[in-house]
Amino acid sequence: MKIIHKLIVSVLIIILAVAGCIPVTAKTVKADNIIDQIISRKLKETSSGSVQDWIDGYLSDNADSGTEWYVIALSQYGNYDFTVYKKALVKYLSENETGAASSRLKYALTLIAAGERSSPFISETLENSVGEQGIMSLVFGLHILNNGYKCEKYPLKTLTDELLSFQSADGGWSLTGRNGDVDVTAMTVQALAPQYNGNA
Repeated sequence: MKIIHKLIVSVLIIILAVAGCIPVTAKTVKADNIIDQIISRKLKETSSGSVQDWIDGYLSDNADSGTEWYVIALSQYGNYDFTVYKKALVKYLSENETGAASSRLKYALTLIAAGERSSPFISETLENSVGEQGIMSLVFGLHILNNGYKCEKYPLKTLTDELLSFQSADGGWSLTGRNGDVDVTAMTVQALAPQYNGNA
């Protein structure tokens, strides 16, 4: 579980660094301190008094526009109530068509992180979207399977093997090209980590 925590932290740091939320430096800083700095900055930017206020306010009000990464990370980092966010995301998904397979899978994964376990959106998305949009639809699909869901089209071992087949000669993964990309590699390694040592 400790390796999963470290991988989640790494992915969050990479995503936020790429998004310009934190400066990238060569200096090594404890992961928890970086996360606390990110949270502190986001609370100030959104005038939120606490993480729970941020979740119930800004993140829920913007459940359709990129807040899912914060919810996924926060669900692993602390003990927060995602009820308001979950309702906002369910409402958005019921009123809007989400076209891209990777987006549907990302929303399904976010629902799981927010505590929703029985939504038909999750199971339907898993069956209809895994493998439909390149490597990211495989990565997100494997994350969902790692949360205890089943997929007829892509059982856990099949999906793990297919994702491994996308590995570049340099050991990484990418959306395109022959060389691994840091962001895609971090997300792929995080998805594959539970299958390490033949757990698939």
